[in-house]
Amino acid sequence: MAWDAAYLKNRYDVWGSFYDVKLAGNVRPCRNSLEILRKSEDLLLEIAGPERSPYEGQPDAVLIAMNPGSSVPLRPGFKPPVYRLGEEFSRKVLENRPVEAYPDTMQFQVMRLMERFRWNHVRVINLSDYREAKSGEFLKLIVDASDSHSIFSEARREELAAALATRPGGFLIAAWGLDKGLKPLADLAKAALGARLIGLEVTAGSGLYRYPSPMLQSMKDAWLQDMTALLRD
Repeated sequence: MAWDAAYLKNRYDVWGSFYDVKLAGNVRPCRNSLEILRKSEDLLLEIAGPERSPYEGQPDAVLIAMNPGSSVPLRPGFKPPVYRLGEEFSRKVLENRPVEAYPDTMQFQVMRLMERFRWNHVRVINLSDYREAKSGEFLKLIVDASDSHSIFSEARREELAAALATRPGGFLIAAWGLDKGLKPLADLAKAALGARLIGLEVTAGSGLYRYPSPMLQSMKDAWLQDMTALLRD
């Protein structure tokens, strides 16, 4: 069944943890987590809302994408907190408050996967927190793979452990795309995630995994079909 965006919006809520960092004299928009929740009052009270922190609840799966892209908060005029990368950064991000967010095409793909498996909660984290819709511009920002813009950096190990705490039997899904410029971050993530990581690897040992929402509809459909088969196996 091809669930369209209108159908999915009526069945899922999306909450994101947004913040900004000061970088080389500029303010760079970021997001460290996104929670996709089946509409349920109990789930919303448990996981999202103004008194909650990122990584509340135990998701059915955690999906790791490249970066948050054009993800934006739903609330008009919302101003995210501004942090500096450094020793206190990870602690402050852990105390951040999620807000409702606009779903994008990749998140709709995740919702379709959730429909197939009747999942209630999927968390999305990224190789990097930088919100940059143009992949070429994004790749220019990630010169240092060990920097704390990545949740997989050494400085954010406590936060990563919280983000990966799925329900028993939950999945860690790699879906960060095929750009070779991601290799340093991808290698960092694979080392941290270990044997639990699954995904549609483009070639064995490449460390690059197919993205849920490529440009062509036929490729979107193929990802959903192939990921469904992989998870069922």
